[in-house]
Amino acid sequence: MRDSVINREILATAQLHVIQPCQIMAGIQLAEILMWLSTVDQKSLAHCLPDSPQTVISSHCLRRGLAKAWIKGSVSSFAAAIVQIESCPSEPISFEQDIEDLVQILENVQNWDCIIVDYEIAKQLGSVIESALAHSVSYMDDVYFVPGRRIPKIGHACVRELTLKDMPLLEKTANDELKIGCWRDSCSLLTDGIIAAAIVDQQIVATSGTAALSDGYAEIGVYTQPAYRRQGLALAAASLVVNRVQETGRVPVWSAGSTNVASIEMAKKLGFKEYARRTYVILDRIEA
Repeated sequence: MRDSVINREILATAQLHVIQPCQIMAGIQLAEILMWLSTVDQKSLAHCLPDSPQTVISSHCLRRGLAKAWIKGSVSSFAAAIVQIESCPSEPISFEQDIEDLVQILENVQNWDCIIVDYEIAKQLGSVIESALAHSVSYMDDVYFVPGRRIPKIGHACVRELTLKDMPLLEKTANDELKIGCWRDSCSLLTDGIIAAAIVDQQIVATSGTAALSDGYAEIGVYTQPAYRRQGLALAAASLVVNRVQETGRVPVWSAGSTNVASIEMAKKLGFKEYARRTYVILDRIEA
C-alpha cells in the first residue's frame, strides 16, 4: 500500500510548510463551475473515475464518505478533481486534464503538504508552486504493482485471517497502523474487507489487509511492529490476503513510494510486477 499515502521517512524529518487557501493563485476569481462535492456527488464522482490501480483508494473513500472532493466542471465530465482522504488530509490525490484547472482547485484545499499527480505534469505544477510561494519542492514516484501470476499462500504458524469474532483483539491493538487501511471502523474492515494478522502472546504484531476496495481492484496494506520485523510475518499475512482477494475476482494492488525499498522488495517477492507510476509533488522542509 501507498505509505499512508507517501513515504513517511521523507516527511518525518521535515518541518513542513502547510498551504492555506488562496496562496497559490491569489486574486483569481474562481469560476462558478469549481465545486466542492456533497457526499452524494462524491459517490457519483467515484463511479466516473476509471477503475484502475491508481484510483482504488480515492474510489473507496468517495463511496464511503471518507473524503472531501472538489472538481472543475461537472461530475460526469470534469476537467480536474482533487480528493482529500479523511485519514490523511495532508496528501490529496488529483485527477487532472489541465494544470490551470488543478491549481484553481488546489487553492481551495487546506492543510496539504504534498499532492499526487500524473507524472507528465509534476514538474510544471512544481514550478507553479515554487514561483508562487518562493518555496522549493521535490518529487517522488508512487509505484503501483499488480500480480504477474496467481499468488500462493505462505504458511506461518502465527498468521491467520481475522473474522468478526476477533474484533475485541483488533480493537485493543494500540497501534492504529495495524488496523489496515481506509475504513470507518474495525467492524467495517472485518465485515467488508479482508485482514490477516500475526498473533504472538495474544497480541497482534503484524497485519495485512485490503486497505481499499473498488469494483475490480483491492489495495493491499501491510504493517509490522518494529520488534517483529524481518521474521516473514507480514509476508505470510500479505500472501493470505492477496490469495483471498484473487479468489473474489478482484486484482490486488500494491503501491509504494519509490524510496520504500522494503515494501517494493516484499511486493516483488510475492510475485507483483510494476504496472504504473504517478508522482508526488512534495513541499520541502523549512530549515530552522
